[in-house]
Amino acid sequence: MHYNTEAGEHDLHSYILNPEILKVKDGYLDALTGPGLGIEVDEEAVRRVAANTQPWELHGFVGVDGGLREW
Repeated sequence: MHYNTEAGEHDLHSYILNPEILKVKDGYLDALTGPGLGIEVDEEAVRRVAANTQPWELHGFVGVDGGLREW
């Protein structure tokens, strides 16, 4: 989500209630210890942003053979 420039000022930290768990220290993240992924999603923020956001379109991630090359 950090590379999606179409999202404007929003990134991964915009949608979680506990962004401090993703703080990089000396180039590393601490192991997440909470249930599931260890993050708390701010569902209200997701709904608020999604209400006025257009779907993200792939730009330049399709190869000449038509295959997706995102990763």
